[in-house]
Amino acid sequence: AELFRTPYCHTENCAIRQAMESREPVAGLRRSVLDREGRKIPVALHASVITDSEGRIVGAYEALRDITPVVEAEQKIRMLIEVTQEGVLMVDENNRVIYANAKMAEILDQPKDELIGKNVSELLPFQHLNIIHDLIQKVDVNHPQQLRFCTTLQPSKTSQQDFSAFETYIVLSRVGKNVMACLYFHDLTKHIEIERQLFNANSFLNNIIMSSADGIVVLDADGNILIFNESAERLLGYKAEDVIGRPIASSGVYSPELAREIMRRMRSHEYGPPGKLISTRITLVRNDG
Repeated sequence: AELFRTPYCHTENCAIRQAMESREPVAGLRRSVLDREGRKIPVALHASVITDSEGRIVGAYEALRDITPVVEAEQKIRMLIEVTQEGVLMVDENNRVIYANAKMAEILDQPKDELIGKNVSELLPFQHLNIIHDLIQKVDVNHPQQLRFCTTLQPSKTSQQDFSAFETYIVLSRVGKNVMACLYFHDLTKHIEIERQLFNANSFLNNIIMSSADGIVVLDADGNILIFNESAERLLGYKAEDVIGRPIASSGVYSPELAREIMRRMRSHEYGPPGKLISTRITLVRNDG
């Protein structure tokens, strides 16, 4: 106890005491011992008793292996998992949570420490449990199983969101004799909400363009027609479906010479700042000539 200076010395958690009382070896314990300078050294500890020929305990021994590189690697991995913006959940073969990062706790709106040991069916829709069971049947040592899909989770009571959508990635792999499942949740809620807002804005602008009393034609950088509104149809006699996607210069609305003239005017300062035509007169050709 004076040598190791650990909090387990002189307690029931002392490995040598456990080995002597149970008369069974104690293996694989993780402890920290102090070196001569007082620095903590993480070790894997094994303890066993020594008996005489009549089976009486005459002593005990401890074997300590320095696992500093292992612990440091685990700390780095844990740090990476904690800072990621993806929720991470690890589940054992009995569907019990063995690890959850801070983001996953935020997604589920539960304290991270309280997630450990819970059955995944208490936290996620049953589809996840069914998928895990299905993948377990297929996994082997050399072939982990994985699946990517979309998940909708019930928002927490404190959330202002109407829904929560996630890209979910489940990976199952055999670790030793056991199978472990890792679930990754990438939050798509904000992206979907932005897409909805953009769709609504585009629909609003498209309605304005289509209902305008002026003929409006929109082209891309190559001169292909993207939008041909109803007033343009009435004015020029073409149907939108017949001209959209075609170069305007070949549609018959105006000639290639006129197209080049419009581009010349757009590049000059005579009709407004370069890139714009504030006002200019041109002659277009209707579908009937």
